Amino acid sequence: MEKHRQLGDFTIISIHWGANWGYDIPAEHQKFAHRLVDEAAVDVIYGHSSHHAIGMELYKGVPVLYGCGDFINDYEGISGNEEFRFELALAYFLLP
Repeated sequence: MEKHRQLGDFTIISIHWGANWGYDIPAEHQKFAHRLVDEAAVDVIYGHSSHHAIGMELYKGVPVLYGCGDFINDYEGISGNEEFRFELALAYFLLP
């Protein structure tokens, strides 16, 4: 990516990864995210797949959102995963 980067570019990586339900972040996801920062110099990692928000970290100043959850969903009446509180949503604002 560095050879294509131009002055002022801001690189966001969007990755569909992880389980739909659960809070665990696999070690290989964290290692891969760290490599993207260290080797590809990305500015934000936006992970999605989980239907609820899961962990995030700031790695070397780079926000790594491992699972942003659904902002809008259609799970009304679907039972079995209530403990994950899919009716709650987060909005993410990244400021310079």
